[in-house]
Amino acid sequence: MNLPPIASAERTPRLLRLVANGLTQALGGLLTLLLIRHLYQGDGGSGWEYAVAGLLLVSLLSAGLRHRERVDAEALGQSYAHHTRLRLFRHLCDLPLEQRQQLRGGSQMLRFVGDLGALQLWIGRGLSRVATALLTLLTGLAGLAWFDHRLALTELAVLAPLAALSLLQGRQLQGRLQQSRRRRAQLAANIHEKLGAIASIQLFGQQRREQRYLARQSGRLQRSLVQRAGVLGTLGATAELAVGATLAALFSVGYLSEPRPDGADLLMAFSLVILQTPALRQLSRVYGYWQGYRVARVKLEALLRRPGFTRPGGATEVAAGPVAPAAGDGWRLHGLSLAGRLQPLDGVLAVGSRTVLTGPSGGGKSSLLLALARLLDAPAGQLRYRGHALADTPLRGYRRRVGLVSEEAPLLSGSLRKNLYYRRGARDDAEGRRILALCGIDQLLATLPGGLDFRLRDGGRNLPRGQRMQIALARALLGHPQLLLIDDADRGLDPALRARVLRVIDQFEGTLVYSAQSDEFIRHADQCWRLQPGRRIDAPALTVAKPLSPALEENRHVPPPSIPRHPTPQSA
Repeated sequence: MNLPPIASAERTPRLLRLVANGLTQALGGLLTLLLIRHLYQGDGGSGWEYAVAGLLLVSLLSAGLRHRERVDAEALGQSYAHHTRLRLFRHLCDLPLEQRQQLRGGSQMLRFVGDLGALQLWIGRGLSRVATALLTLLTGLAGLAWFDHRLALTELAVLAPLAALSLLQGRQLQGRLQQSRRRRAQLAANIHEKLGAIASIQLFGQQRREQRYLARQSGRLQRSLVQRAGVLGTLGATAELAVGATLAALFSVGYLSEPRPDGADLLMAFSLVILQTPALRQLSRVYGYWQGYRVARVKLEALLRRPGFTRPGGATEVAAGPVAPAAGDGWRLHGLSLAGRLQPLDGVLAVGSRTVLTGPSGGGKSSLLLALARLLDAPAGQLRYRGHALADTPLRGYRRRVGLVSEEAPLLSGSLRKNLYYRRGARDDAEGRRILALCGIDQLLATLPGGLDFRLRDGGRNLPRGQRMQIALARALLGHPQLLLIDDADRGLDPALRARVLRVIDQFEGTLVYSAQSDEFIRHADQCWRLQPGRRIDAPALTVAKPLSPALEENRHVPPPSIPRHPTPQSA
């Protein structure tokens, strides 16, 4: 995926209007000079009032063109930034978890704010000002050549070496821009991390340490920005030098050359240089925009080049032999492995089965759940769904059948209603009310101010973990999934919530895979897969749950509270 093109059906007309605007402004400047020349040579004779009126009309036209230029330029830049922002977000949503984990939060925000701002500056203000400034300079040189070719050659002889000098400063400016962007990204990433770990900083008494570290980062950024300003200041000074040197050179030519230029022509030359001064200043400023655009473009294109999920038709499978699909087959794993996360794994998840994943930390329980949800791509081995490679199954259609309860699928900032009905939209039906009651949401609403309008912040961190899990579980079930995945189903739950989760496990009639460690949760599964770090696993040989502890054995036959079962979800 690449950045969107500057020229498009929406932006091309604006680009053409900006070019036409610049040409009109340049011609207006030339017309102003001709009117001044007429007044200078008229000696107070008749017609001066028309020349003055012409000057006023040209001034009004120039003011209107300036206003239109600013509006069109801003619309052009914002349009490009808007489409680029959407493309970046779409690509981030298409990145597997392992790719997103390589991106630091502060750096991602810098791409959406700082880098997009640099693109908007160049495309919005830079392109229009380049067009206007270059047309102004070219028409000015043409006007000077018409008055006296020696004056035009003199201005060109002064501006050419100064323009070359400015271009030579481009490498230095680009280096300063890259350095300041790197410093800003480091500072943003550090602040993003520390804001999420304020409690740890306070608990361990490291406020001064982190303050010193932040001060060093902020100081480096400050120095880098000042150095960048120095290079930009040099470019601005070069533009001012060009104006002064051009005036001095024209004056020298006017008084030293033979024959001397006409006094009116010399006055027009001086006036023209003064009118060109804003154009020269704009070019020096725009050159900074251009270099900033180049730096930002490299960073954004690097993000867009990160590989997304494998698309249908592009999946590659290991040469482990075909896996024959059985009738009614669900998920079949053959040598499924995730580098650094999950050792090669063989097994079958039948439709309607309940499978518990257990084992020590690092065995790959969470990674397997994420691979089943297709939030992780499996680069090796096979993961097949109903006889077809999962990588060849359309992502959107497959994920509509999956419900996930995991810290990798956090709640969102916003109302409780928004979170619960995030997949399907709020509907007041019997099935929805049954699911809310099953997960205890009806009781939870009675304790929250505002009920469904209660606002969650920062992924629901203003609620206890147990209540967050209740909401996440209800959110998953309200989407009517055919495959329900629950990570750490038994971690940190009070007895009442444990009972609710177990009722969901017992009553869910789709395919269920969850990770847990307690005997109480393991005994509710049809099969148990014990994942061990560093070992290839043949899951079908591990389908017998470990014996219950004596304390739980006596309660083995106590049924859960009776809740009406919901209809089996239809196959897609």
